[in-house]
Amino acid sequence: MPSRAVGVPVVMGGPHVTGMADEALGRSGGPRHADAVALGEADESWPKIVEDAARNKLKEVYAPVDEFGQERKPTLQPYPYSVGRDKPGPV
Repeated sequence: MPSRAVGVPVVMGGPHVTGMADEALGRSGGPRHADAVALGEADESWPKIVEDAARNKLKEVYAPVDEFGQERKPTLQPYPYSVGRDKPGPV
């Protein structure tokens, strides 16, 4: 039985959810899969998600924002060089 069905809050994130949050939230005509979604890199928003969940006050959407309240986009710069490689990219 899915966690949502037994009252356990579900938070989803990752590339698919970031690109298709409405699907996870049941806004695109299908079933709702999550109570909340974390968009982009959740490193900064995760503590707020946990705090809100503990207070039973989850928002539907969490996105990383800067000090001005503007959405912070993750960098699209390549990852650092892999060990033993002289160019960035997949190993």
